[in-house]
Amino acid sequence: MSDEKVYCREQVWPAKGWHPYRCTKTATKDGWCALHHPDAKKKREEASKILWEAKSLKAKTDTQARAVGRKVIDILIPPVSADMSSTEILRRYNKLIRGEYK
Repeated sequence: MSDEKVYCREQVWPAKGWHPYRCTKTATKDGWCALHHPDAKKKREEASKILWEAKSLKAKTDTQARAVGRKVIDILIPPVSADMSSTEILRRYNKLIRGEYK
């Protein structure tokens, strides 16, 4: 058995470049890293859709923003307490975007 790392199979495009390269993160599940796994992509797309809807409705109060944030977090990383601040919700969401939750 070799100690060779298995890398994610996703092809990613550099910000400035003409050719894709293979993701350099270690594969965790089914040959995909936590960021590029199809299930993780689906969850992020669903959360993004909810955030887009919230922005299009132009939720103006902090209560509405927290409600939308809790809905997104519940989809991605349950559970969220009812008294959680909007700052904490945004911190968790940003952590999720960076791929720190699995």
